[in-house]
Amino acid sequence: ANNEILTNVTVGEFAVGTPEALFSFSGGMNHTFKIDLTNSVEVYGVQVLIDDVPNWITAIDVQGTDRIPAGSSVNWSDVGGNLNILMFNGNLIPIDSGDGPIFEVTVQISSQAEGMVSLNYTQALASDSEGDPSAIYAFGVGGWLDIDALLNIEPEANLIIPDEFLLYQNYPNPFNPVTTIQYDLPNAGEVKVKILNILGQEVATLVNSYQPAGIYRVNWDGTDQFGSQVNSGVYLYQIRSNDFFDTKKMILIK
Repeated sequence: ANNEILTNVTVGEFAVGTPEALFSFSGGMNHTFKIDLTNSVEVYGVQVLIDDVPNWITAIDVQGTDRIPAGSSVNWSDVGGNLNILMFNGNLIPIDSGDGPIFEVTVQISSQAEGMVSLNYTQALASDSEGDPSAIYAFGVGGWLDIDALLNIEPEANLIIPDEFLLYQNYPNPFNPVTTIQYDLPNAGEVKVKILNILGQEVATLVNSYQPAGIYRVNWDGTDQFGSQVNSGVYLYQIRSNDFFDTKKMILIK
């Protein structure tokens, strides 16, 4: 029944009835995922606690979407793999009933990450105009994120085959915290894209696999092969594929 309130979702607990505020996840690209809300009632405040298993992603920015009312306060922290997001509107302007994303989360991804990562709501709260979270029946549904999709390692268009090998200048440049590297492959082959420091020492490997011909983009978030943030400065990015080899410079600022 809808009068049964379940907002603290932990292993072994289950929901009864149809939630008035249902939180979920949707995947994204370019180091982002979205927090979605389907609500049949007006929601004036939100608090969600999220953990990832394995602990491969760390939030570096959280932005409200156009569903979040103007003038709302959105506060967040990510400590020890637990993302805490709190939103409220001091002018008592609600999130209207409906469905769709309410937050877009930008993450830093561990260099050890691969395959899928599980996201789980350890708490999902929605409050009414009185600030009472027990007045709205809320529930959070966990989900899975594809690491390759988050890293945006895939052809831009399978039907577009470039005429020549080409490594583009990264963008943005200078950058902080993430930059995109694009390259064209006219022929299939083994591809290696790596980051070097100014001394030519390898910092991280972004791509090391066989890839079909196509147009590719890969992102670098300023971390080394161990997942640690590197210092600001000049770095090199380098591609090798078949007989093609090229290196360009980029600048990381903080």
